[in-house]
Amino acid sequence: MKKVPFYIPLMSAIFFLIAASFPIQISIIYRIELFDILGILSKLTFINISTMVMLFAASILTMQINKRIFYALPILNFFIFFNNFIVSEYGSTYSSTQTLSASLIFLVSTLGFYQKDIYKVFHDLRYRYWLSSKRFNKEIIVLVEYEDQNIWSKTYDISKTGMFIVDENLEHLYKIPGNSTIKIKLFIGTDKYIPLEAVIIRKSFSRGKYPAGIGIQFTEATTKRYQYDLELAKATV
Repeated sequence: MKKVPFYIPLMSAIFFLIAASFPIQISIIYRIELFDILGILSKLTFINISTMVMLFAASILTMQINKRIFYALPILNFFIFFNNFIVSEYGSTYSSTQTLSASLIFLVSTLGFYQKDIYKVFHDLRYRYWLSSKRFNKEIIVLVEYEDQNIWSKTYDISKTGMFIVDENLEHLYKIPGNSTIKIKLFIGTDKYIPLEAVIIRKSFSRGKYPAGIGIQFTEATTKRYQYDLELAKATV
């Protein structure tokens, strides 16, 4: 996905608008001025306020693409159903059919979070392709260090957040477990190198012009500390 899936900002906006609709409904039903905060608060029940808080929290978690939203969704749906049940039982504005329908529609809309593509975006950085930096084809000698192994190889391409390292025979780098943290010496001269730390995020077989090897993502500390050096390496090597 080259862009954030539309479902994510859409649901964030829906959560926010539903939360904001509570005081608006109170204002309309009881004919209270919208800016009469104390008057509106006096009509909001504990369950109303709790549901609003959960909706605002869900809106923020969704926009941040935070996987904690999956812990919040069951709780949020409980509050929505319970709040609407109370409204239908003790209020006269909405019928039980209307509130149940609204609750079910809300539940169905949140099931989209469990679609395969959306779920992966929240749980795996590898699928947030819109965050990827522009890659430059550049062949640079590297020494990969993992546990007691020292593996010499070369890069195929490089960006400010990661690189692809060639493993032509799939004998060494490919055998390192995925998501492993490795140390890399990126040589920018005969005896001068940039020490980097990265995580293996994918392994690929050879296809077309793209060689077999591993894709790695620099750790945050590495990106911050060696950003200038990496830019220099792309430009001069």
